[in-house]
Amino acid sequence: MILLLAAALAPPLHCEAAEPSDYAVCGHENELFEFRSVLPYAALEIRPLGRALTRRMDADREGAVSRARAARAQARREGYPYNRHMLAYDWSVLGRNWVLVSLFAEVTRYEGGGHAEDEADTILWDIGARRSVDTGALFGAPARARLEGRVCAALRATLSGYDGADCPSIGWRQMAPKDADGNGIFDTLAVFYTSSLYDVGRVPVDIAFEAEDLAEISDRYRRAFEVPGDRINPLPDE
Repeated sequence: MILLLAAALAPPLHCEAAEPSDYAVCGHENELFEFRSVLPYAALEIRPLGRALTRRMDADREGAVSRARAARAQARREGYPYNRHMLAYDWSVLGRNWVLVSLFAEVTRYEGGGHAEDEADTILWDIGARRSVDTGALFGAPARARLEGRVCAALRATLSGYDGADCPSIGWRQMAPKDADGNGIFDTLAVFYTSSLYDVGRVPVDIAFEAEDLAEISDRYRRAFEVPGDRINPLPDE
């Protein structure tokens, strides 16, 4: 059974198994607002992580419902049609091992206007400590600077028509470790930039880790990371 917290201002969620069956879909909809979340069981089975994801989405959902009510009231006062607002989270697992789970969400939000907005969210979870971890804080300052420089170069090369002098604005909340080869060790920094241009939308790029990027990761997490194709340590037995 999936237990999800209910936001104070929003209706309770109905959840059911999805296809493929390793995901659950939860949501509600009425004339005011539509909400949908896709949640992998690989995350929900770690109950503290499932609760953390639910709290994060509920806080966003409660604010979105409040804004929807205000927008509908304004539409009624001023005599124009109200277009139902919408919020959707589609979570997927970027990688999981004995110490960390890394998740990414495609977030779609409509709060009036001509089209919905694409966003991105991530969470990196320490299984044993039962808490989220700041991805940027894993790396020393020199490694963060190197990674941010490579992110900047990759985004500027990827974004068609981008000719600004500065890097596209992106924070570490839109970046998370990824196990690109499926061997249980994180070897890539997955970056999820969202362009303000509607015809560009969400722009994912992968930055392969280099040895010097990983040099200052703490002992607790170091064995969970590798340079692609170069596993330094075998997986622990636990």
